Amino acid sequence: MPLIQVLSAKKKTEYEQPPVFSAKERKHFFRLPASLRMKVHSFPVVTNKVGFRLMFGYFLASKKFYQPEHFRSKDIQYLCKQYGILLFGFDTDAYKGSTYTRHRQIILEHFAYQTYQPQIHNPLVIDAIKEQVYSWEDYSLVIKYLSEWLEWRHIEKPSYHTLQVVITQSIRNRNKQINQQFKSLLSDHHKETLDQLLTKSEDSGRNEYVLTTLQELDPSDAPAKIKLNIEKLQTIQSIFEVIQPLLEKLGLNNNAVRHLGEIVLHTKSWHIARREEVDRYLHLAAFAAYQRALFEDWMVRTFLGVCTTAFNKAANKEKERLFQGRKRRKQLFNQVIGIAHDSKTLLKTIRELA
Repeated sequence: MPLIQVLSAKKKTEYEQPPVFSAKERKHFFRLPASLRMKVHSFPVVTNKVGFRLMFGYFLASKKFYQPEHFRSKDIQYLCKQYGILLFGFDTDAYKGSTYTRHRQIILEHFAYQTYQPQIHNPLVIDAIKEQVYSWEDYSLVIKYLSEWLEWRHIEKPSYHTLQVVITQSIRNRNKQINQQFKSLLSDHHKETLDQLLTKSEDSGRNEYVLTTLQELDPSDAPAKIKLNIEKLQTIQSIFEVIQPLLEKLGLNNNAVRHLGEIVLHTKSWHIARREEVDRYLHLAAFAAYQRALFEDWMVRTFLGVCTTAFNKAANKEKERLFQGRKRRKQLFNQVIGIAHDSKTLLKTIRELA
């Protein structure tokens, strides 16, 4: 069977090619420690000296070895200049075979690293990435985790093909195990419940699958739309209550449920209906769990939004009432001041007459 494409073409090239160094990084990574400097100085051929330092620098930076034909010309030129030779003084074809293998072993011993041996390390790697694979994490994240796992255990990074084999085997083992476990747990009652999603609904007048109607929510907060969304939630909730014990026994975590649910969410309903039975019911069950969570999130956001709108309207109304009350109070205050002023004038007049 063909291997799964773990990385895109661009990411694959980046993995298989040596790192790109700046001028400052070149000085750092191609500087040999004292324990290797004399050994390299004793090499009789300049090609071997340049090749060893290139392998050393690349391994120091990436913990991985690269074939001589992939060595970068700027790095070769930088080292050839130190030995007083031109760029073509480094013979790529000559730096292969036993010399390359011997230098590789010297570097591994210097860094106390192990050679990656598929027969020994593949089973260990498969076990190490089990959690990531069963969570349906992105393959690039799995490779990143795997690189850190190998580096922590002082094991050189393998080739891209080896990674493909390991991850493909892990994914196929996962799919086989989950399908077998799900098939043993799936009952006729579960099937009848999930089949509701693949029945045709004529309520909208379009004779479409119930699954299609449940794939989207209306974002409007109009009462009629909210009522329609609540009806969808009730449908999903009734299905979820039946299949929840099944998913708990299956042990799928949130990442796995989200991954499977989003596949159904972005796939035509008739494509889902044409899948094999176990695979179809597995995706429908995950969709019910995932969509229920999305619907609940929508209900909370809608409730908060409606409450905020009501609060703002009430606050604005109260501010308007207070503003109108302030105008009335100001009028009454002016009247009182006028009365008080008139009273003082009247008393003064009486006093003068008296």
